[in-house]
Amino acid sequence: MRPWTWPFSDHFWLIANDLSCSGATGFGCLHVDSSTNYFVYGNYMHNVASNCSVNSGNPTGSPCKFHGFYYTTNTNHVWMGWNSLDMNPTGGTNGGCYGVQFYSTGGTDQFDEHVHDNTIKDVVCGGINFSTVNPGNGTVEAYNNVLTHVGTGPDPSGNAAGYYCISTSSSGTTTSAVQLYNNSLYDCGSRGPVTNTNDGFWLTIPTVLKNNVVQSTGSSEQYISSGVVL
Repeated sequence: MRPWTWPFSDHFWLIANDLSCSGATGFGCLHVDSSTNYFVYGNYMHNVASNCSVNSGNPTGSPCKFHGFYYTTNTNHVWMGWNSLDMNPTGGTNGGCYGVQFYSTGGTDQFDEHVHDNTIKDVVCGGINFSTVNPGNGTVEAYNNVLTHVGTGPDPSGNAAGYYCISTSSSGTTTSAVQLYNNSLYDCGSRGPVTNTNDGFWLTIPTVLKNNVVQSTGSSEQYISSGVVL
C-alpha cells in the first residue's frame, strides 16, 4: 500500500486500522506534516518498507530511511495510544528505519506529544524517537510502552542511524524535561556501538525516567547513554 499522508490538517482521528506500506514512495507509513490535534489509537502497523530499496523520497539502498509513524514539521498535540507496530515481522533486513519518529524538518521543536500503551518491535533503527521536541511548550511523554528487538541494524542506505529503544533530543534549548515512565524495553541496540546510540535510552536533553525496566541481551547493548538525565 501507499503511505498514509495528511499535511496541514487539524483534529484527525485514526482508529483501529490495519496499516502496511511497501516504502516505494514517501517518508513514512503514516506521514503527518504541519498538523495539529492527532489521535492515533488502536491501529496495527506491520510490514513497513518491504520495497524500501527503490524508495524515491529517501536515500536508496535496503533498508532505507522510511519510517513507521512519522510526525514531522511543526506537528503538535499528538495522542498516540494502544497501537501495535511490527516493522518487520519476517525478521529480514528490510523494515524501514524509525518506528515512531517526531522530527521537525525545517520547523520548530514539537510539543504536547503523548505516546502510551503501544507495543513496538522488530525495528531497524530507533523505536520512539523524540528527535526535535521542547517540553517547555507542552508535555512530551512516553509511558506504558513495550519495545522489543529494536535497533537491530543494518545501517539504512549504508549510513549510520540511531539504534535505541527511546531517545530525546531538541534542535534548540529546553529547560523542562521529557517524561519517560512505566516503559518496558528488551533487546535495544543489537546493531552495536557504531554511533554510540545502542541503548535502551539515548538522552541529550533533560529527561525524567521513572519506573522503567530495561533488559539487554548482550554486552553491546547499553542501558542509558549521552546527555543530561534528571
